[in-house]
Amino acid sequence: MLCLMWSASAWAAGEVQIESDRMQMNSLHHRATFMGGVLLTRDDFELRCDQLVVDYLNNEIKQAIATGRVRMHQGIKHGTSDKAIFEKKANRVTLIGHASVEDEQGVIHGYKIIHNITQGDTQILQKNNEPVRLHIENRAIPKTKDP
Repeated sequence: MLCLMWSASAWAAGEVQIESDRMQMNSLHHRATFMGGVLLTRDDFELRCDQLVVDYLNNEIKQAIATGRVRMHQGIKHGTSDKAIFEKKANRVTLIGHASVEDEQGVIHGYKIIHNITQGDTQILQKNNEPVRLHIENRAIPKTKDP
């Protein structure tokens, strides 16, 4: 597994680590492409995909585009999509295409889901005026018998 460690300035809150089966670096264009079993981590945020294209400058990530079986995880939130765009300056990840985010309360589906990594806020957008779908789980709390 190849591993690239970015400096603490790479992402506002902490160090970014990227692991993959293969990596191709283009120093002239300040771009690194990670392929196969890609895992990007920073603090409690995790992004997995088949390919990750990272644009960087001076050892700082500007943007990363994930494709192929995209999955994200942060705390109790889990998300999936066809594509994800990580923007360092905005400190957010945008899930695009068949996007969904799930936590213990339910699942949200949309065309585009924008997740703020620092604040944990999530915004759901649809295309063509389609409705956003939300599925809320009704998990009944088991009653205990009185003695």
